[in-house]
Amino acid sequence: PILLIMSGYVALANIILFRAIMIYIAFVLVTTFGLALKELLGVLKSKINKYISFEKASVILEIFIFILNAYTAFMAFLFAIGFRKSQILEVNRKILFDMKFYNFNLSIMNISISVLVFLSIIFIVSLINKRIDKGNLDESIKYSISVGFKYTGYIIAILIFLTMLGITFTSITIIAGALSLGIGFGLQNIVNNFVSGIIILFERPIKVGDWVVLKDGSQGNVRSISIRTTTIETFQKAHIIVPNADILSSSFINWTRNQPFNRIEMVSSVALDTDPETVKEALMAVAKSHHKVLEIPAPQVIFTEWQDNGMIFELRCYVKDTSDRAVTLSDLRYEMIRKFKEYGIKRSVPRSVIDFSARKKEDKE
Repeated sequence: PILLIMSGYVALANIILFRAIMIYIAFVLVTTFGLALKELLGVLKSKINKYISFEKASVILEIFIFILNAYTAFMAFLFAIGFRKSQILEVNRKILFDMKFYNFNLSIMNISISVLVFLSIIFIVSLINKRIDKGNLDESIKYSISVGFKYTGYIIAILIFLTMLGITFTSITIIAGALSLGIGFGLQNIVNNFVSGIIILFERPIKVGDWVVLKDGSQGNVRSISIRTTTIETFQKAHIIVPNADILSSSFINWTRNQPFNRIEMVSSVALDTDPETVKEALMAVAKSHHKVLEIPAPQVIFTEWQDNGMIFELRCYVKDTSDRAVTLSDLRYEMIRKFKEYGIKRSVPRSVIDFSARKKEDKE
């Protein structure tokens, strides 16, 4: 504008200066509004986290501010190149309320309302899922209901969103047909895992919290079951990601499917001259000494076998939680050694040692 004034184009300089100031004010207002929203979001962070993740809310706000800035920039550009007020208002009306592409209503107002409805449904689904998580149901049942309800809510929200944009069910059918064609060209595994995930969630051959042993020998606790994969956390805290189709198509061991408690067995071999009742008393004392061994079902001592070199006994008892199995077995073995010393019980000598000793004695003779 200064160069234009010096050149004698005062009217043109005034127009450019006025429009530049108006554009600057518009951007300042939009930027200030965005910063104010961010500050408000930070102040309400703790309350927002009760309903939706603060990070998600921040991303949504960033997208909203970006769209607002882009729209302001476009209006400012129209103003700068000489559009009159009536023309700008008409452009605004078209963009905000009456922008159509074929049969789709892509006006900003319609898209905004559609997005708002979509987010509202997702928000309601999240609230209901939180209520489910706080319920008194079994954890695995709550997880299945929560996941099933979440995906159902997402599907409903997407269908309503597309319908509000003007996409009819006929169009959706055409899209589904195109996807089916794509499935035929290489998406079979994804669909297979998707259907398998739904079957696992409702049939529940495994559930979150179960201790499973896979066909290849890997074992751990089930941490999550998604639509495509199941995550198993090993006892070394590594995560095994297993496709859902593999879970249904191969055999595996589930230690905790029907009940959380688990039976443990401890085999011991004693000398032939030992009183069996004494062994039974000692092993029962071992079982009753540990606080994690259940009284019901009661521990049992089974006389399993009578061999040439000793008698075989098996202590069977139950622990409440499968995760206590290894530690409890270790503790019982320590206690068994102490009790055998206390009761004067001697372990049997392996047959190979007896034969070797006999041969050695014959050689000396």
